[in-house]
Amino acid sequence: KSESIIQRDDKNIVYISKGKKAHEVKVELGLDNGDYVEIKSGLNQGDRVVTKGQDYLQNGTTVKEVRSDN
Repeated sequence: KSESIIQRDDKNIVYISKGKKAHEVKVELGLDNGDYVEIKSGLNQGDRVVTKGQDYLQNGTTVKEVRSDN
């Protein structure tokens, strides 16, 4: 979802959850319809993207994964 992407220092980033820690990942964007955006590079299959609270994270912040049906 588009709201998962943060613009910081002229970069587009998302946070992924790995080993209960948040990791900042620079991504290259593609098509964007306002709700969803294409990620052209930066993520790997199986990466768990943080979709809530990402504006308050830094590299290494402890995160708790919560299942969502959305």
